[in-house]
Amino acid sequence: MAYIPNRDDPFLPSPSPSIEEMRRRDRMEGEFQVDPELAEGPASRMRVALYAVAILAVLGALFYGLNAANNSSQTASNTPTSAAPSNMAQSTPQPPVRNVTPGPNSSPGVTTGQAPSAPAPAK
Repeated sequence: MAYIPNRDDPFLPSPSPSIEEMRRRDRMEGEFQVDPELAEGPASRMRVALYAVAILAVLGALFYGLNAANNSSQTASNTPTSAAPSNMAQSTPQPPVRNVTPGPNSSPGVTTGQAPSAPAPAK
């Protein structure tokens, strides 16, 4: 069955424009011309260079700020001043720390986990 379009559909374009509609289109095209001063051409080399310099300046400022923030914390010191009392109690030396690092596994049959030292016999 062929599709028959509805003639009263407002969104359906007319099959052939009338003379009046063609004159209206021509008049609209003649009245509304594109402003040639607003048309932009391709970016010039100078503009691209300025954008590159601006991006490098922003990145340089960013990295300078990050580096300056790290350097300011390294200059702080906790040395006592000369106005501190000289009769401070002497601290007792701390006991040595016990070494709990395991040694090399050189004994035969010794495992590092919960595995049995010998495999189970096959039945």
